[in-house]
Amino acid sequence: MKFVWIIILLLLVGALVVVFDSPAPTRDNAASREAEDALLEEAANSVMEPTIVTPTQVTIPATPSQALANELNASVDERAATRVLETENTDGASAVDPSAPRTPANDLAIGKPAAIAEGKLRVIPSKFERLPDGAIVADDVWKITGDGTADNPYLVSWEFLASAGDTYTPRLNDFGFPERILLLHGKYIRVAGYLAFPLVAPTSSECLVMLNQWDGCCIGVPPTPYDAVEVKLVSPMPRSQKHAMAYGTVEGLFEVDPYIVEGWLVGLYMIKDSTVEQGL
Repeated sequence: MKFVWIIILLLLVGALVVVFDSPAPTRDNAASREAEDALLEEAANSVMEPTIVTPTQVTIPATPSQALANELNASVDERAATRVLETENTDGASAVDPSAPRTPANDLAIGKPAAIAEGKLRVIPSKFERLPDGAIVADDVWKITGDGTADNPYLVSWEFLASAGDTYTPRLNDFGFPERILLLHGKYIRVAGYLAFPLVAPTSSECLVMLNQWDGCCIGVPPTPYDAVEVKLVSPMPRSQKHAMAYGTVEGLFEVDPYIVEGWLVGLYMIKDSTVEQGL
């Protein structure tokens, strides 16, 4: 038993020696600990509450192409508002007044081109109505003036002729052709546009009348079968200068005569026995 108490006494003495030998904290150690605590607190705050940086808005000056695009976009509405007026001035057609009274036009003679029997087109029926002034309204959209005679030809717009492309695409086996355009087949029409003559002869009895400018070679926009008409003139006329743009009004007997090569539509419209009045 004495041996146990001796061991306990020795342990107590050792503990007292360790306690009294430990150095007391100095002022420098306390300041260092306070600095460490401050740094730890700052780091904790930076983690808990991150700083939000607001990006600065930068204005990039418009390049010349961007400025041009903005100008074109700004004029879209203006061009759309004047499109009907331009059509009326150039093609003799005008917009349909939805409030104008109409009566069914059941007395119209619809042309039947040979292409129907040949399987080159399938007729899509249209609705025809008359306005009090005698003009024809086709499918509630298209207004056609005149009566289709040599003295009073139908006046049509290029948009009207080009609308056949919405349903008639032979290369895709779409042969649906609007009846409203077949109304013109075998009738006299008047259409104004740009003229292109063959470049190899000083005079010609043939030409193209087109919606867009084209010199017949490499300047301008080449026509499509929907916005160009092959013209057979009554008498030959001198062509314009090489690469010159000519404009005129064509009158003659209109035909729907699709010309298809390997499934591709090459030509669609023709005016025979026609006369041309050059100039705006």
